[in-house]
Amino acid sequence: MSDNKYAICAKQQAVERLEDMSPDGFLRIFKQDDGDMCLTIGGYNLSGDLNFSSIEFCQPSLGGGSSPKTWEALHDLFIAMMDDQKNEGHRNGRYEIEGDENDS
Repeated sequence: MSDNKYAICAKQQAVERLEDMSPDGFLRIFKQDDGDMCLTIGGYNLSGDLNFSSIEFCQPSLGGGSSPKTWEALHDLFIAMMDDQKNEGHRNGRYEIEGDENDS
């Protein structure tokens, strides 16, 4: 990671994409300030209730994570989802940055 390809997601952020096969299924990735990656997959059932499941992968080394390749792949997916969102706008999900953009 010497090229620091994850600098784009250095702050606490979340990105969400709607799925292709239903109007309300979604995948959300939340990157915590400490680098941990949280995934939520959800959607509404036939009764209109929101159902979702979440999992968390801790940052390797300093964060105690035991899945460095999975953690790296989640960062890559996070960046890909941000790029999709920038290219397609609000049509397919949300992209949020918490905090001041000028913070380092």
